[in-house]
Amino acid sequence: MHDAFTICSEHQLFDYLAESNLYLAKIALTDGALERAMAYLEAGLAAARRVNFRWCEAHILALKATLSFRQGNPQLALKTVKSAQVLAHADGFADLPMRRPCAAAADAAGAHA
Repeated sequence: MHDAFTICSEHQLFDYLAESNLYLAKIALTDGALERAMAYLEAGLAAARRVNFRWCEAHILALKATLSFRQGNPQLALKTVKSAQVLAHADGFADLPMRRPCAAAADAAGAHA
C-alpha cells in the first residue's frame, strides 16, 4: 500500500492518491479506527485539492462530517457537511451519498437543540 502511495506521489497522480485515501478512510471508519480514518481523510483532501478533484473532495468532506460527529464534534460535523453540500450542488454530483452527511447534520443540530 505504501509503495502505491509513493508511486502516486512521485508521479504526481494526486487524483489516484486522493481517491485511495478516501476508500482507506471508509475501511478505517468501518473498523472503528477513527484517528486512522481522519489521517486518511486529511491526506486525501490535500491531494484532491492539489489537482482540483472536486468529486473526491466532496466525498471526503461528507465522510469527514460523519467522522467528526462520531468523534463528538457536532459543530465541526455540521460545518463540514455544509461544505460537502456546496461542492456537490455546485458541481452537480448526484452520486454524493447525502443521507450520511445529512444524518450527521441532523444529529449535530439535535445536539444543540
